[in-house]
Amino acid sequence: MKHTDPNFWKYVVAYVLLGAGSILLIGEIVEWGIMGKRLALMGSFVAIWFGVLTLIAIKRSKNQSAK
Repeated sequence: MKHTDPNFWKYVVAYVLLGAGSILLIGEIVEWGIMGKRLALMGSFVAIWFGVLTLIAIKRSKNQSAK
């Protein structure tokens, strides 16, 4: 996929959100294991959720444009 293809930047945003959310989630779990701090996982879950919603929106837009 080239950067000039339609939806390329939407895919970039979706995968960056998924990756960042996953890294935050793993970091919080590791911090909890080492320091015993209370977990604040809401930010990572929000990033993962927005990444999933973006991928769903891209898929729906592709299906509607194909009809």
